[in-house]
Amino acid sequence: MEKSNRVVELTASIVLWALVLIGSFGLIVLVPALAGELSNEFSEYQFDFAILVLLLGIPVGLGLAILGLIMLLLRRIKLDKMLAPTSYGPIRWLARSSAALAGSFVLIGIWLTLKNTLPPVILIVLSVFALVSLAVSLVTSVLFGLLRKAVAHSDELSEVI
Repeated sequence: MEKSNRVVELTASIVLWALVLIGSFGLIVLVPALAGELSNEFSEYQFDFAILVLLLGIPVGLGLAILGLIMLLLRRIKLDKMLAPTSYGPIRWLARSSAALAGSFVLIGIWLTLKNTLPPVILIVLSVFALVSLAVSLVTSVLFGLLRKAVAHSDELSEVI
């Protein structure tokens, strides 16, 4: 691995671990605190503490899963083991997790709509987050198809040699 690639890989690892720490703190501390604050402050959410924890915790948990998959794939790239069928599983899960993240933002929007408490700004933000997550899922699926072709071509070349 070139020196510049090592620096980028190390920087990416540091950023990913920082995001994992922030996400873990958010899942354990901030999500329950925010859910408690919302259920105490707004009468519409008075009896919805558990639902709020679930609705806020799902995207954070999925985000942590996505970060873990990205770290796993980065490790495979570093070890030069990306072009192997064993990479298929994490990439499939990355696509599925990203799609599930999009679904979680839609779920939040639906719940807020049912509660009649969805302001337009939040609708826009949730829509953008859902579309970005869906785009990541679709692009990951396309890249997965390219990886399968690359592995097949690599196997064909190794048979010829």
